[in-house]
Amino acid sequence: MQVENGVVTVSGHTRTSITRTYLVDALKQMPGIVSLHIDNLYSDDQIRLEVGKVIPVGVYSNVKHGVVILSGQLPTGKTIEEVIAAVEQVKGVRAVRAQLTGT
Repeated sequence: MQVENGVVTVSGHTRTSITRTYLVDALKQMPGIVSLHIDNLYSDDQIRLEVGKVIPVGVYSNVKHGVVILSGQLPTGKTIEEVIAAVEQVKGVRAVRAQLTGT
């Protein structure tokens, strides 16, 4: 978190969207804050939902502090590199670890 002249910039990861919302709401109630920038504050559960849109069937994801762990069976015709590249494009992903089996 950075604070300068009442402008607060928060970045990082929370485990849940509820925690993210609680943090943002609490900051809004603090006296002296004139502006709050939260564009780089992510929740792991939201990242996991977005990752689910880009990974193939048979691949599963877990997220911890922006690090995505992929596991499961890689489908025929997909490479680990392709799947990792797609996941890396999701906002908030800091790193990808793959523990995939398959072709």
